[in-house]
Amino acid sequence: MVPSKFRLEPLLKIRRLKEDEARRVVAERLREIRKAEEGIAALDQQLLEASATMRSLVLAGRIVPQEAARQRGYIGSLQGRRLSLAAQLAALRQNLAADRAALAEAGKNRKILEKLKERQRQRRVREQELTEQRATDEQGVVQYVRERPS
Repeated sequence: MVPSKFRLEPLLKIRRLKEDEARRVVAERLREIRKAEEGIAALDQQLLEASATMRSLVLAGRIVPQEAARQRGYIGSLQGRRLSLAAQLAALRQNLAADRAALAEAGKNRKILEKLKERQRQRRVREQELTEQRATDEQGVVQYVRERPS
């Protein structure tokens, strides 16, 4: 018996490629999130250092207004950059949720075709087994008829 091909194999291949692409997008989004989180952690560290510098200026006794203003401005700019990165991180996380949903959908579409392919293969195997069983039964009947005493 000639093994029949799954007619939707090209579509299954396309769906696998789409799922792989969705995986790559999710992985890239996770890298972007990790980079943003590292940026926030670095800014937090800089804020701690700037706050320590500001405290040392206050504890040193005489405060130089120009230096204190410069330090406050620097702390304000760090806080602004941190706020911006936090907003960017929130947007990335929302995009990640959408990307994961797209990945789940692509996986579901691929699994549907793979299940169809497997069912078709099982049906072909059953048909082949049934054909072989019929042939064996036919041989048994013929042999019985030949060997039967008349």
